[in-house]
Order: sequence, then structure tokens, then C-alpha cells
Amino acid sequence: MPPTLRGTLSLLVAAVVPAGIVTIWYAGASLADSAQADPYMWLRIRNFAALSFVIAAAHVVTLGIPGILLVRTFGKMSGWASLLMGFVLGAIPIGLLSWPLRYGAQRVSASHEGVVTLVNGVPTLAGWLDWAYGTALMGLLGALGGGAFWLVWRGQLRLRAT
Repeated sequence: MPPTLRGTLSLLVAAVVPAGIVTIWYAGASLADSAQADPYMWLRIRNFAALSFVIAAAHVVTLGIPGILLVRTFGKMSGWASLLMGFVLGAIPIGLLSWPLRYGAQRVSASHEGVVTLVNGVPTLAGWLDWAYGTALMGLLGALGGGAFWLVWRGQLRLRAT
């Protein structure tokens, strides 16, 4: 396979894998919660899948490609580097966007599933754990995307049309 095609396919798979995983999770939750026949459930799942792919592709293009180029510049491209880079690039954006200390000294309080996570703008232990869980989960999805990228890039995962 030509290197350009292999690289493009690797980047595409790096976006499809995390988007597919969260879509399957969302579809499973939607099917489990659907007590009655919901005529719009599949439309919502399709829209969620499209949005998930757009977000994953944006991560791959804006963060993944520069990360790959940086790692290749230092000659350290490996499976472990792909996994680690995927984890970091998956975790950083959500970690920054959901940073619990962004409220400062404001009189803001919050709770998640009945557990207080923020009191007067200061995160509780439950708030920090909730933030760490969400950040680690997105990092795990990034690592899976990085691993999928590496498998296709190195030719370990052969995608064939039959």
C-alpha cells in the first residue's frame, strides 16, 4: 500500500474507532432506556454517530497529525508512543474544558447525580474524582484511536474489501 494511502487510512481509522465506541455505548444506553417504541431513536443515534466522528476527526487533524509529525521528527514512532500520544491528546482538551477551578471565588455550587462536586467555586473530592474520571475516559478513547492508528500504519491490521 502506498505510504500516502496508508497514512490517510490510518488517520481515518484513528477517528472511526473512538467515535464507533462512544456511538455503540450511546446506542446501547438508548436501547436500554427506551421503554416504549421511539420513532426518533435511530435518528438520534445516527446524529450522535455523525457528531462523534466529526469531533474525533477534528482531534485527529488538529492534534494527532502535529503529534505524529513531532514524534517522527525525534525518531521515536512506536506502538507505545502512539498509545501514549493518543491518551494525552484525548485527555488534554476535555481536561482543560472541564477544569474544576475555572470558577474561582464565585459563589457557584454544583452536584452530579446527587453528590456535591462544587461548593462556593471550590471543587470537593467528589468533584476532582469526577473530573479525573471524565478526563481518563477521554484519554482511554484517544489511546484506542492511537493504537488503531499504529496497527494500520504498521500494517498489522489489514483492511480488505472482499
